[in-house]
Amino acid sequence: MKSHLTALSLPCTLLILSLLLPVLLPAQELDGYQEAFVAHKSGRQEQALQLVDALLLKGPNPKALELKGRILHSLNNYKEAENFYFSALEQDPAMTSPHYHLGEAAFKRKAWSEAIQYYRVHINKVKESPDSRLKTVYSYLAAGNLPEAGRWITTLDPVDDFNPAYYFARAAMAFSNGKTQEYNETLQQARTIYGNEVFNSYEPDLLFLLKNLPKSESQAPPPAQKKP
Repeated sequence: MKSHLTALSLPCTLLILSLLLPVLLPAQELDGYQEAFVAHKSGRQEQALQLVDALLLKGPNPKALELKGRILHSLNNYKEAENFYFSALEQDPAMTSPHYHLGEAAFKRKAWSEAIQYYRVHINKVKESPDSRLKTVYSYLAAGNLPEAGRWITTLDPVDDFNPAYYFARAAMAFSNGKTQEYNETLQQARTIYGNEVFNSYEPDLLFLLKNLPKSESQAPPPAQKKP
């Protein structure tokens, strides 16, 4: 099933998650986890840390361990975040999302080979994973392997109604090949199709990639055209 959450506003996303959490967690853990999650998504990371730490004192809780990793990631503590993702997997090896978050941490550390490994594990476990596929493209581009990046672009859905991964992957490839006009046009298409909110949520990682491309390919990224 394709993810619909990327096209929703934060308030709508939080509302949906608040409805799903009772199914995912025992009742006695719900209030603490939900409160910590909402604090994290609202940018109140220190408060979120306090809440999730209090939850972890009550006993083993793989979802809370993963959430603590995500909070630490938001605070740029990527290596420490990875420790909590691994701990979550140790407690519940059936979890899939920690593999994606491990890829995210490695990506931010510029450990491209590690990122690729984690993203591919996530893809193997969750077939519909456009964000992992996009980041696999990014990681191959950052590692200088354009042919493999191009192969992974072909695995993305160009008509996904909710996820702009295909367009951002194409834009990244165009930039890596020095095709500035195609880069700008592709991003403009993404903004038009998916709207500013979704576009703005994907742009930071693209710009992070462009700043870290191999020197032979790197250049200051031109600004994407803004939607009128």
